Amino acid sequence: MDQQGGSKQACVAPIAVVHANILVDIMRFLDSTKDLLSLVQALPRDALDASLVAFRTLLVTPNVLNIKLWPQVCIEDIDLRYTSTVLAALPIFRSIRIAELARLNATLLGRCIQDDPPSLPATTDFVAKWGHKVDSMSVTSCEQKRGMDKLQCILRLCTGLRHVDCTTFESAPMFLNVVVHAVPHVQRLAYCSLNLSDDDAISPCEPWRPVLSTWLASGHATHLHLDNFTCDDDVGLGHCIAATTSLTSLKLQDSPGVVQGLVAASVPLPNITELRLHSPDADILNDFVTYRMHHPRLRVLELAATHGVDVTFALTLLPQLSALEELAFGQCTVREEPALDSTPAPRLRALRLTYCDMDNDVLVSLLDWASRSPCLETVELNMCDMPQTPPELERLGRSFRQCIEAGVRSITLHDCELTRVEAIANVVRALHQPRLFVLKIDCATLRIALSQPLLKALATSTGVRIEWSFSGGLKRDTLVQMRKLAKKFQLRISKCGKDTVWISSPL
Repeated sequence: MDQQGGSKQACVAPIAVVHANILVDIMRFLDSTKDLLSLVQALPRDALDASLVAFRTLLVTPNVLNIKLWPQVCIEDIDLRYTSTVLAALPIFRSIRIAELARLNATLLGRCIQDDPPSLPATTDFVAKWGHKVDSMSVTSCEQKRGMDKLQCILRLCTGLRHVDCTTFESAPMFLNVVVHAVPHVQRLAYCSLNLSDDDAISPCEPWRPVLSTWLASGHATHLHLDNFTCDDDVGLGHCIAATTSLTSLKLQDSPGVVQGLVAASVPLPNITELRLHSPDADILNDFVTYRMHHPRLRVLELAATHGVDVTFALTLLPQLSALEELAFGQCTVREEPALDSTPAPRLRALRLTYCDMDNDVLVSLLDWASRSPCLETVELNMCDMPQTPPELERLGRSFRQCIEAGVRSITLHDCELTRVEAIANVVRALHQPRLFVLKIDCATLRIALSQPLLKALATSTGVRIEWSFSGGLKRDTLVQMRKLAKKFQLRISKCGKDTVWISSPL
């Protein structure tokens, strides 16, 4: 304490005591380029090593670093002009994602990908040095034409690999078998078949179960995602999945045989804490979720189907889902469930509704239920029918306000029918947040003229940002109009990416 002025003095530690590794660890907890840049710029330039200097360059260069991936980096997604810079900054990143082997190879060679090369020497050299940092990788069956031995070599050099996404365009159990045997330590495995025609569909006689059972029995498996998948022995695979005690996350999408096999196996799945299930059969969904899961342990529940499939049964289970952190419904029918009015949501962090058939009362009831959670962070409404009359919109606004008061950090309205914004504007106008609240909007029906009440309300709020996306592309004249409105209401505006504008309250 300053004895003369009576005010606190800033405590400034000499830069010599700030160890580089400690600094990097601190940086990895930050989630915005602004905060990262502030930390790096607070240090003298001569105190930065080569990797921090390179990282600083990436931060100050617009639209180069994808902050959504931080502290991970995907090298082939970065502008070719900055390849050498990102390579120099690699020690700063916690991990590396490889989205496409051939594209990474072309990037490392400093050229755009054109012809698919017969080998990937640059990629092989890269993973020989940085394989311990490669955390996730996407591979396709196209790699077979280069020789599976080359793919095996690359995979085996990635000693830190935890997550592999496999995509095939034909029946390729041998391909998946090679991947699994090359990296038996991988924890998360996703397999997707892009066969769309009946003529090219995966033959049910293919020996998929032995391939997957080897990995499931390894003791490393924690997440399995099967998409558009059929198996020669669905019941046998169901028993293998149920017997895998290390498996805690399961996603089955467009794989009805596997789902039916698990139901037919009539075995519980007590270790699954994250379940994402897509099925066109309401009875299968009901049986699976009601009788196979250990409800008190379930943290994530995502159910998707086709319109007409009623998943209201899931609402009746909510009192038993005391650990639930994320609830998502997609392309489902949801009816009113009176018990929802008195059901707690002690740990819910996210509610996501996509293209669901539900009336306004159900939507409001779900939002009110979510707002009871002290942990709520995210609410997403995607392609949902919105209320249209002023009284119904006012009810929706009250529900949004309750969610925000509960601590929600973001509300997303994606491709929802918005013809009136006054109720939402009233919510924004009353917000004075101690921490940032984000309203994400991507609605084709919300024209510039209709946005004025929303932006006017934003001008009187504190700690609020609207992230406005234009999925059809952000036209130049639209951006000009947005900037004029922002200037009129003294708002801060910035273009983020190719099709998104961020508009922030004055404070």
